[in-house]
Amino acid sequence: MQENKVARIKNTLISICLVFIIGAVCMMLIGYNPAEAYRELLKGMFAGSLNMGTTLEKFTPVILTGLAFVVSMKAGFMNMGVEGQLSLGAITAAWLGIELQGIFPGTVVTLICIVAGGLAGAAWSLIPALLRVYLNANEICTTILLNYVATLFTTYLCLYPLYGQEAVAQTAKIDNEILLSYFLKPSKANSGIVIALILLVCFALFYKKTRLGFLIKSVGDNPGFSECIGINTKKYMIIAVLFSGMLGGIAGSIEILGVYTRFINGFSNNIALYGMLAALISGGSFLALPLYSFLIAALKAGALGMERFTGLPDSLIDILIVLFILFVTMNGLFEFRTFRRKNRKEEAKE
Repeated sequence: MQENKVARIKNTLISICLVFIIGAVCMMLIGYNPAEAYRELLKGMFAGSLNMGTTLEKFTPVILTGLAFVVSMKAGFMNMGVEGQLSLGAITAAWLGIELQGIFPGTVVTLICIVAGGLAGAAWSLIPALLRVYLNANEICTTILLNYVATLFTTYLCLYPLYGQEAVAQTAKIDNEILLSYFLKPSKANSGIVIALILLVCFALFYKKTRLGFLIKSVGDNPGFSECIGINTKKYMIIAVLFSGMLGGIAGSIEILGVYTRFINGFSNNIALYGMLAALISGGSFLALPLYSFLIAALKAGALGMERFTGLPDSLIDILIVLFILFVTMNGLFEFRTFRRKNRKEEAKE
């Protein structure tokens, strides 16, 4: 087990080096100075309160959506619908934030918005969960298709019944007293990061220490055996998916209450995709998930500074992230080759 962890860390470090080497070659081919570009990339990640705050701002939704994917993955359910759950959680938080302002104290409204956003995400995730357990529908297809339904529905809501009378499709602004508190100003880093980290620890302990968490993992590891020994696999898969949808909805609520202050059509910008990628390259590990999430968030934040000061498009960073994920997921192939070489050496000695 210890050897596997060491090999995984080594593979990650090698992957990072390879990705930056490939990135440097690409920059030189199109006429840019890699040293200057990477310097601006690092400055955009960490230099000053604005840049560091932007990294933490982007870290929060990535880790929450990644956690949403991991939670359902533990039960053997690939929840590709976190994007839709995030959007519905966001529009719910925006709607309640507008409707309840002035009726209750700001802190109470904030709490209601976050909880309601989580419930909206959970309710939406129930649809593919029921389709999977009772009709054996492929959850990858159903969740991806439901993303389109959720996104278009929220577009309708912010264009018509919740339209904020602005030039773009968005709701009205939420009062400042309802918004999450900020730090590292003038960035939008907010107290939502504390909520995200608390939820990460809670779910890590839930799967490690509780009976319910153990049963959910049993269903994901071996559903046939779990069914044979009397575990209600349908029930525990649905519970895991509801937890996953709830986390997606909370991620959307935090984005609205902490970053955008209103629902803006198309605000998510593939947040859930990056969270899902962080979950996949972490292998479902609650310990590795925040590390990979932070790396992705830092690269996304640094890309803004790199583009501003060097002219390099931030899409180059998206390419580097994809390459990094590709190299990390090749870890099993490298281990297999190492294992074969060891076997050949042992056979030669014999």
